[in-house]
Parts: sequence; structure tokens; C-alpha cells
Amino acid sequence: MDDFNKRYKSKEERSILKYKDKLKIGIFGSFAGDRFKKLESLKNYLKKKGYTNVRLSTDFEKEFPREPDESKVEYNRRLSEIIIDWCDVYIFVFFREEKYPDDVNLNQSASMELERVYTLYKDKFNNGEKFLIIYSEKKCRDQMRSVFKGLAIRETKSGIWEWEEFENIGDIFENASRFCFRCLRKMFGGFREAATP
Repeated sequence: MDDFNKRYKSKEERSILKYKDKLKIGIFGSFAGDRFKKLESLKNYLKKKGYTNVRLSTDFEKEFPREPDESKVEYNRRLSEIIIDWCDVYIFVFFREEKYPDDVNLNQSASMELERVYTLYKDKFNNGEKFLIIYSEKKCRDQMRSVFKGLAIRETKSGIWEWEEFENIGDIFENASRFCFRCLRKMFGGFREAATP
């Protein structure tokens, strides 16, 4: 690579990093068992890639502490509403139910959040102001209930969001980074395809 291209690439990388800081990315999924750690690992990977503004709902706890008369479930609901309103990019991760009865309704909260996001922001997805991708663990699709599954399939077909499957959480890291980079380009300008996601 000649000096001009090196300087150009370096300048472009700095520009991209500036915009990566502005992109607000929320990660949604079940916190049950070891799944919270899996979602945290996705968040940490994206942060290492320069997306510093990545959050789970629990990351809002210091900014929005629990009220004295607020139950834990009410507080969880409020944090859910906060992160939904905050996001530009929504990453939903749905896990396979493996153990009975522990995993029954494992994805209930995340599926309700997906429905809420869709209801509130459908127009913003259509005009490129907000972006959403679904990752589902293999065999999870077969376990999804009909109304939720119908929404997920229909809007994947319509192009409002993307839907990918995974075996291990690490399988989605690079794909999620590329998805965020595509969102970045659509929101803030046309970086080259060769630029670093």
C-alpha cells in the first residue's frame, strides 16, 4: 500500500471510529442461566471493534436506579422501555429451550420487546433510521410460538429486519459487527466496503 493510500485509510478509520461512538446498539435476550454472560460476551466483542455505545438493559441501572416502591419486575420493565427508546440498532438473541421447567418461556421477555420495538418504530425501520437483526440458536425457531414466529418470519420476508441462526454465541460476533457497520454506513455516510467493520 503506497503512502497516499495509507494516509487515506488512516484518516477514514479515524472518521469511522468517530461515528462508531455515536451508534447506539442495544442487545436483547434472556438473562437466565449462563445466557447473560453470552450476551455480555457479544457486547464486549462489539466494544473491542470500536462500537463503544453498546448496552444491555442492566447497563442503565446506575443512570436510572430502582425506586423505593418499585418491584423488581416493574423495574425490569422500566429498564426495557428505556433501552428500547434509546437504541438505533437492535440485536435480538433468542436461545433454545433445553431444560424443563427452567427454560419454559425462556424468550418471553425478548419476544415482547421485539413486538414493542416493531409497534413503536416500524416506520423508522422502513426509512432507515433504525435497524434490527434477530439471531436464533439452532432449533429455537421450532420452539417459537405462532404469533411471535409469524411476526418474525413476515418482517424478515418484508426486509424490515434480518434473521440468522447460530450454534454457539461466538458464531455471531463477526456477523453482528458487519451488521453494525452496514447500519453505520446507512446512518452516517458512505464509507468504503473495504473499511474495517
